[in-house]
Amino acid sequence: MLAPFSADFAILVLTASALGFLLHRFGQPTIVAYILTGFLLGPAVLGWVGESSFIALLSELGLAFLLFFLGIEMNLEELGDLIKPLIRITVLQRLMQVSVVFAVVSWFGFDLVSVLIISVATVFGATPVIVKLLNDIGELNTLPGRIDVGVLVFQDIYVVLLLALLSAQSLTSGWLIAWSVLKILGLIGLIAGIAWAASTYVLPDVFKRVSRSQHAFFIHGIASAFIFISLSQALNLPIEIGAFLAGLGLGQMPFQGELKERVRPLTLLFMVVFFSSIGLGISWENLTSYWGEALLTGGLLMVGNALIMYYAIRREAFSPKTSFLGAIHMTQASEFTLVAGSVAVAQGYVTNDILGFLSIMALSTMTASAFLINYNRDLYALIEQWLPDDEGDDWLSTKTDHTVIVGYDDTIRALRSSLGSDVTIVDNSAENVAELQQSGFDYTYG
Repeated sequence: MLAPFSADFAILVLTASALGFLLHRFGQPTIVAYILTGFLLGPAVLGWVGESSFIALLSELGLAFLLFFLGIEMNLEELGDLIKPLIRITVLQRLMQVSVVFAVVSWFGFDLVSVLIISVATVFGATPVIVKLLNDIGELNTLPGRIDVGVLVFQDIYVVLLLALLSAQSLTSGWLIAWSVLKILGLIGLIAGIAWAASTYVLPDVFKRVSRSQHAFFIHGIASAFIFISLSQALNLPIEIGAFLAGLGLGQMPFQGELKERVRPLTLLFMVVFFSSIGLGISWENLTSYWGEALLTGGLLMVGNALIMYYAIRREAFSPKTSFLGAIHMTQASEFTLVAGSVAVAQGYVTNDILGFLSIMALSTMTASAFLINYNRDLYALIEQWLPDDEGDDWLSTKTDHTVIVGYDDTIRALRSSLGSDVTIVDNSAENVAELQQSGFDYTYG
């Protein structure tokens, strides 16, 4: 009985792998390859793979584990001095971008619901794409990279709320929308409270006990995700809400980096199926119904995103160079554009034609933005003469002239009182976590 499903799954993964290898050679994000896989194998082109219950299950888990992984990546302490300006940047960006997209899409004559869905679905950056590309070019830990990652963190929280709202049973009136929002926020707050309590009082001891076993460490992380997925289901919330909050709780623990790397391969497999499955339900007619409007909107979105982000970052007293580089990285529509579009189609708010519109927007902007990110410094050099003088970002507190010690053993303990305060300790022993937390030193588990 599983043979056809297994064959479809194998074809999907092999094609995604081949396209991913090909596009990677041209500097393109692998997510673009996954999305193209669905269009190529689905009814839009070859028609070799159809929608099935097996792929649908893996796809649903793919979205949940994508949110789980993003939650693990969000260590709020690492944002430090940037948290307040990042919140202001994110809020301003959201409001301005929604307004711009709403005005552009309204001009094309779409109905109000479609305009609203497109507007709220296209205003966040592609987290996996941006993080991967910035890491590849060595920009991830620079100030512009930290700003972008911080904005993406708060955008992901917005994504979770948007998905929960779109999944609500009825949004037919203002009162129902308000009630749905309050109910969703209350239930999310409940799950978040449970996740915080678990990650503060229960899970640190559990992971400390199993940290020496790679398999047990991995299984306990996955089990945490499924516990909160089940809790979300019991409260009639989308499963990705529980997965995200489970990951967010784990992301604040000392074992964050280790757990993230253990979960990454499984998450990537599920992501291949999820993004490929989007194209399996879209015909060629759906994909091309509004291709011209989608390309034009995508181009205007990229220009608008860059200008809005530059203004939002610059008004927080960051330098012109930091503002420009931070803005040029955030010009694309996100993979969550397609996630929100898929949920809206499933709920009956929009048709597959709108999902095709969003797909072309996402593919075109992600492809173009990859070149902008890869050549960001060259682009800055071209327009630097037209920007204000670069006065630097001296208001930020930065760490310089500090010592990094790898490993924490009896020798370091004996010397601890003479080390001074400008020390960062890197250690992968779970037994030392509690001691290092109380030592006064900065430390990293891994």
